[in-house]
Amino acid sequence: LNAAASNGVAGRMTTFLRQQRFTCVDPETLSSTATRTLIYDFGDHPMTRQRLAEVLELDDTQIITELAARAPPQGRGVDLVVVLGSDVRDAWLVP
Repeated sequence: LNAAASNGVAGRMTTFLRQQRFTCVDPETLSSTATRTLIYDFGDHPMTRQRLAEVLELDDTQIITELAARAPPQGRGVDLVVVLGSDVRDAWLVP
Protein backbone atom coordinates (compact mmCIF):
# COMPACT_ATOMS: atom_id res chain seq x y z
CA LEU A 1 0.00 0.00 0.00
CA ASN A 2 1.34 3.39 -0.97
CA ALA A 3 1.45 5.84 1.93
CA ALA A 4 4.60 7.53 0.65
CA ALA A 5 2.81 10.46 -1.04
CA SER A 6 4.59 9.60 -4.29
CA ASN A 7 2.69 8.39 -7.36
CA GLY A 8 3.50 4.96 -8.73
CA VAL A 9 5.54 3.76 -5.76
CA ALA A 10 3.26 0.85 -4.87
CA GLY A 11 3.23 -0.44 -8.43
CA ARG A 12 7.00 -0.37 -8.72
CA MET A 13 7.34 -2.04 -5.31
CA THR A 14 4.93 -4.76 -6.40
CA THR A 15 7.09 -5.44 -9.45
CA PHE A 16 10.21 -5.60 -7.25
CA LEU A 17 8.58 -8.02 -4.79
CA ARG A 18 7.32 -10.25 -7.59
CA GLN A 19 10.87 -10.40 -8.95
CA GLN A 20 11.92 -11.55 -5.47
CA ARG A 21 9.33 -14.38 -5.78
CA PHE A 22 6.71 -12.94 -3.44
CA THR A 23 3.06 -13.37 -4.40
CA CYS A 24 1.45 -9.93 -4.50
CA VAL A 25 -2.02 -8.54 -5.03
CA ASP A 26 -2.57 -5.40 -7.08
CA PRO A 27 -1.13 -2.25 -5.48
CA GLU A 28 -3.29 0.39 -3.84
CA THR A 29 -2.82 3.85 -2.41
CA LEU A 30 -3.86 4.91 1.08
CA SER A 31 -5.45 8.29 1.73
CA SER A 32 -3.08 8.86 4.64
CA THR A 33 0.71 9.14 4.58
CA ALA A 34 3.38 7.36 6.62
CA THR A 35 6.99 8.22 7.34
CA ARG A 36 8.22 4.63 7.81
CA THR A 37 7.69 1.53 5.73
CA LEU A 38 5.99 -1.17 7.80
CA ILE A 39 5.08 -4.84 7.39
CA TYR A 40 1.79 -5.96 8.95
CA ASP A 41 1.38 -9.71 9.56
CA PHE A 42 -2.32 -10.61 9.77
CA GLY A 43 -1.61 -14.15 10.92
CA ASP A 44 1.43 -16.07 12.00
CA HIS A 45 3.87 -16.04 9.09
CA PRO A 46 7.29 -15.61 10.72
CA MET A 47 9.39 -17.02 7.89
CA THR A 48 7.71 -14.96 5.19
CA ARG A 49 7.72 -11.71 7.15
CA GLN A 50 11.39 -12.22 8.08
CA ARG A 51 12.35 -12.86 4.46
CA LEU A 52 10.36 -9.81 3.38
CA ALA A 53 12.05 -7.67 6.05
CA GLU A 54 15.47 -8.91 4.91
CA VAL A 55 14.74 -8.13 1.25
CA LEU A 56 13.54 -4.63 2.20
CA GLU A 57 16.28 -4.17 4.81
CA LEU A 58 13.76 -3.34 7.53
CA ASP A 59 14.43 -3.79 11.22
CA ASP A 60 12.23 -5.56 13.76
CA THR A 61 10.55 -2.29 14.81
CA GLN A 62 9.06 -2.11 11.32
CA ILE A 63 7.29 -5.47 11.62
CA ILE A 64 3.85 -5.30 13.22
CA THR A 65 2.33 -8.54 14.50
CA GLU A 66 0.04 -7.20 17.20
CA LEU A 67 -2.53 -5.42 15.11
CA ALA A 68 -4.42 -2.41 16.39
CA ALA A 69 -7.58 -0.81 15.10
CA ARG A 70 -5.38 1.49 12.99
CA ALA A 71 -3.97 -1.38 10.91
CA PRO A 72 -4.35 -1.02 7.15
CA PRO A 73 -7.04 -2.99 5.30
CA GLN A 74 -6.11 -6.64 4.96
CA GLY A 75 -7.74 -7.58 1.71
CA ARG A 76 -9.13 -10.97 0.84
CA GLY A 77 -6.57 -13.78 0.99
CA VAL A 78 -3.77 -11.43 2.11
CA ASP A 79 -1.42 -12.59 4.87
CA LEU A 80 1.05 -9.69 4.97
CA VAL A 81 0.66 -6.03 4.02
CA VAL A 82 3.53 -3.66 3.27
CA VAL A 83 2.74 0.01 3.84
CA LEU A 84 5.28 2.13 2.01
CA GLY A 85 6.34 5.23 3.88
CA SER A 86 8.33 8.25 2.77
CA ASP A 87 11.50 6.29 3.63
CA VAL A 88 11.02 4.21 0.46
CA ARG A 89 14.34 3.28 -1.13
CA ASP A 90 15.19 3.61 -4.80
CA ALA A 91 16.49 0.02 -4.86
CA TRP A 92 12.94 -1.23 -4.23
CA LEU A 93 11.43 0.67 -7.14
CA VAL A 94 11.65 -1.15 -10.42
CA PRO A 95 10.77 1.20 -13.30
